[in-house]
Amino acid sequence: MRKTNPIIKADFPDPDVIRVGDTYYMLSTTMHFKPGAIILRSYDMVQWEMVCHVFDVIEKTPQECLQGERCNYGRSMWTGCLRYANEKFYVCFSVQELDKTFIYYADQIEGPWKRYELEGYKHHPSLLFDDDGKVYLIYGFKEIFIQEMLPDASGYAEGGFNRKLLEETKEEVYLGYEGARIQKIFGKYYLFAMYWPKSQPARRTHLCFKSETLTGEFEGGEVLRDDMGFYNQGIAQGGLVEALNGKWYGVLYQWRGAMGRMPVLVPVTWQGDMPVFGRNGKAPEEIEVASSRPYYKYAPLYTSLQ
Repeated sequence: MRKTNPIIKADFPDPDVIRVGDTYYMLSTTMHFKPGAIILRSYDMVQWEMVCHVFDVIEKTPQECLQGERCNYGRSMWTGCLRYANEKFYVCFSVQELDKTFIYYADQIEGPWKRYELEGYKHHPSLLFDDDGKVYLIYGFKEIFIQEMLPDASGYAEGGFNRKLLEETKEEVYLGYEGARIQKIFGKYYLFAMYWPKSQPARRTHLCFKSETLTGEFEGGEVLRDDMGFYNQGIAQGGLVEALNGKWYGVLYQWRGAMGRMPVLVPVTWQGDMPVFGRNGKAPEEIEVASSRPYYKYAPLYTSLQ
């Protein structure tokens, strides 16, 4: 299948993509819209259809219902994480307005979804289900933290592992580290984030840091600073996905003006144990991928009323 980037020509911000068997799933931010936390499905990572929303309503506060004068656009469901572990699907996100973090879980991607509520807002949270059975929450802005959770992710482990993984110390930035995602690949820990440096070309950039252990130092830096020629709007924020055929991809996003934040599929190769994003440092305008179900007919994501 051949497709041009961005792979979805519509507003599907903050994509988080996983593969379960031959199927790819994408979680996207829905801000104040209800129902919320949309999940899409694909068999090639370029064609997508809607599967479900994780929730109908979070809580019926005036702000969540957009009642009154206060805008809740950026203070509701924002930059969530999608994971599959222990034969369950997990979605986590924080709601700034409610000062809470939510962990939703389900046996099937279609639901029904149940949830745990954790007190406190954790900026752009991400779950890590380690292969030793331990579960961690990664979150933060400028400073990225990790905190151990209970085995079922229902709360924080009392006296559990808790440390700062990274800190943005440069003064010349518009935006420090955020949108952190952590994955364990080849037995090593990879932490992805985005930031916005003032150094030219000053645009959102994608970062990757690696460590042998969670107690060790995470080392790395910028791995992509590209805008595909679109008004200096950098492509960033997201993790890695291994395709069914063994190839690797990053699913990031790019601001496209009034059209919103669109997912961009970036091929990834490996140089030693570090991922190399794009082709010669660029996200391709056109990408060709293999489909696990080449004859599958997708339901349209959007239609015209005309």
